[in-house]
Amino acid sequence: MGTFIARRTGQGVLTIAILAVLVFLLSRVTGDPLNTLVPIEATPAQRENIARQLGLDKPLYEQFFVYIGSLLTGDFGVSFTHRVPVSDLFAERIFNSLALVVPAFVIVVILGPVLGVIGATSRFTVVRKAVLIFATLGIALPVFWIGLVLVRFFAVQLGWLPASRMGDWTHYVLPVASLSLMMIAGMMRLVRSGMLDSLGRDYIKLARITGVSERSIRWKHALRNSLSSAVAFLGVYMSLLVAGTTVVEKVFAWPGVGLLLYDGVVARNYPLVQGIILISAVMVVALNAVFDVLQAYLDPKIRLGA
Repeated sequence: MGTFIARRTGQGVLTIAILAVLVFLLSRVTGDPLNTLVPIEATPAQRENIARQLGLDKPLYEQFFVYIGSLLTGDFGVSFTHRVPVSDLFAERIFNSLALVVPAFVIVVILGPVLGVIGATSRFTVVRKAVLIFATLGIALPVFWIGLVLVRFFAVQLGWLPASRMGDWTHYVLPVASLSLMMIAGMMRLVRSGMLDSLGRDYIKLARITGVSERSIRWKHALRNSLSSAVAFLGVYMSLLVAGTTVVEKVFAWPGVGLLLYDGVVARNYPLVQGIILISAVMVVALNAVFDVLQAYLDPKIRLGA
């Protein structure tokens, strides 16, 4: 297991290093931030002065070395528009984003396996087909479209829930539902497929012959052997939560890291975009490593193969 963990750690460090280079290059493709920071009536001298203050007057290769050197010291730069360190802005907003991500994750972990087992073992054809349709739609429909539909129905037409902003618990319902539906559908499909495969195995037949109850077979023996791929799914989709949170926070005007990232992209705020993506990447890589280790624990063939 120690070798497996070391290998995953090395892969994570390499991933972050490659991402740091890509983020630097791609952020420059969005255009010159001076076009949004400098007033139209500013003189060329004023424009050059602002560029000098922000370090944008240097050649691209010099900006890259300054950027890498700052990262190695834990400095993610200063936001062009907020004029405060990016790490401080991230720290202010991350708990607002986690207030959506954590409940959505808990819902996925609970409902995904349960619906997957029901979809694989229900005696009623209608129930199995309904679960399969829900899983297909949940994966196919875009997160932003789900959010807009929920706002239209529950906030505008019925008036049951607020449409945006932070507040009491009712403000959390629609954004958390929008985030969790896609992940529930994905996990449900994986668990269902794993259950169908496990239920046909010899050890399940032997358990039935020896008198083990059908409930125990489904929820203990077959489900445990179906969770390996589902755990890997959680690690992969945790990275998609970054993009999903950005979209959901924009739809619901939620003051989290995702909305901050969106504003940074629109304003061509290089340090803000780079810092948020890299800090988020470190968190995602760490979580993926945890899920990989958990998957290896559930399935010894994975760590032995590694």
